[in-house]
Amino acid sequence: MDMKKIAATVLLSISLAGCANNQGLNPVLGTDRYSGSKTVLIQPHGADCQSMQCIALGAFWTESEKDKALLTISLINTSDFIRNAYLEIDGNHYALKDGGDLTRYEHPLSNMPAYSESKKDYVISLEVIRKITSAKKAWVFVQTGSGMLSDPIVDAQGDSKAYYAMQRFIQAIPK
Repeated sequence: MDMKKIAATVLLSISLAGCANNQGLNPVLGTDRYSGSKTVLIQPHGADCQSMQCIALGAFWTESEKDKALLTISLINTSDFIRNAYLEIDGNHYALKDGGDLTRYEHPLSNMPAYSESKKDYVISLEVIRKITSAKKAWVFVQTGSGMLSDPIVDAQGDSKAYYAMQRFIQAIPK
């Protein structure tokens, strides 16, 4: 009986470790074929979502624009369009500028056609992403065609996969 309890505890621990917020995809390092500039890309990772519709953050950086990054706002489980977005980081408001780009719609899981994502990229200062990685409180707010969504990236109640993904992204950028 004790051996069964130990085995169950070990299996539960292993399964929970795989769900830890500090786990996720690593950044992809590359080189731009045209300019030869180094690049860093991290796919969107979820904020601390409380519902099936969730905001996720990803980012792209290139050495040719070393003080800027593209922040990808992804809405998971919705095909609603993204009007605008902003970040609140430790009490400071950061409006995101999209340059007029349209919302992209994707169905990334071919075996689940009902699953959809809406994505939009925003050019921001790399310093803003650095502020997310050391914030005590950071939230993302997205105005869609049907209303407003918001999710914490990090706050007093906890952190998220997006929080650690942004840390991995910043750490991958060459010094």
